[in-house]
Amino acid sequence: PNSGHSGCESLCQTKSECTSNQYFKNNCTCTNCPQGCAICSNENQCTECVNTKDYKLTDGVCKPYKRPRSQADCNEWTNNSSIYIPYNLNTYDKTTLSSTSGHGFCITKRNAGDFGGPSIEYTGEIRVAEAGGKVNLGSGLIVEKTCENNGYTSCCWYGYSGRSDKTQAGTSPKEEIIEEGRTIEHCTRNPANVQTHTGFEKFDYDGCNRTVCDYDAAEYICGHHSIGKTKPGDWTLLSNSNRTGVPLPLAYEDLGDQLSALQMVTSFPESVNDRDAKINISSWAGASGLQLCFDDSISALDWRQGSGTPRCEYSRLCYGSFGNYCMPNTVWSFGAKAFDLGYGLSGSNSKLARSVRCTLEKFVE
Repeated sequence: PNSGHSGCESLCQTKSECTSNQYFKNNCTCTNCPQGCAICSNENQCTECVNTKDYKLTDGVCKPYKRPRSQADCNEWTNNSSIYIPYNLNTYDKTTLSSTSGHGFCITKRNAGDFGGPSIEYTGEIRVAEAGGKVNLGSGLIVEKTCENNGYTSCCWYGYSGRSDKTQAGTSPKEEIIEEGRTIEHCTRNPANVQTHTGFEKFDYDGCNRTVCDYDAAEYICGHHSIGKTKPGDWTLLSNSNRTGVPLPLAYEDLGDQLSALQMVTSFPESVNDRDAKINISSWAGASGLQLCFDDSISALDWRQGSGTPRCEYSRLCYGSFGNYCMPNTVWSFGAKAFDLGYGLSGSNSKLARSVRCTLEKFVE
């Protein structure tokens, strides 16, 4: 029956038949690389992913990025230490605190150095000084505890708000002022007194002792932050679209304009009685919200009567920062920019001392 055949016919392919996204399996079959992989030598060794927006090459595997779409995601991935911020309010469900399409990012609930916030303890990298600290050298000579270089390239001035394991210090002036016969605080000592929407948890983050850092320290802190399912390198400072003349580090590639999103969500609601706001994670939101603090030129009495936000006026207690300024009312953003609640993006001197909130937009498990 085989008289018509001159020999055996090979069922294997040749390696030259394989396309760029295939590998030659068992020296016989052109086999597609695993999902997300553009170039591979075998099923377990990828050398290039189809793109860097959706995949990250880790130990020879192209792992898909995860991006938060809800408060539940932020809770699960960061051990309940962050708040979900959507990019698109039109697809945001404020009942479930989730986006029905698209994604957002997580931002830490507290400043670096404060209770529940990222660590500032990086010996040899960041010098930590007491805000407002002074040293008695004797003979009537009292000098300020400053955070100058002394071998360090970055500094933080601690307030250690909420921490029982540390001695707290003030980064906002604690003196009281009298206005229209009433005593008003420069900073909120008792956050539970700040007005909230009916049924919301009370604020629990004071405005007097918030830790602040210069820009180099802020970059280092967020670049090394890890918690829950995240690793160092997953977190960044707030990204923004104002990057003219500033090289974009790899960690910031393909991130959205987080600063604009933060500015958008903090513009709602407009009053304590505004029940139709698309989102409520800022003013009057209490402990379930961002708990950013505010320093405005409005009358202190007007603020006391219903801003729905803890107060934290700037001070000159951060000795060694630019102008000795402590500015807990502002938050560092990429490129030494800053977010100021109520004002949005502003330029900045990198040696000012500002709040550090880290953000998570994508990571791989």
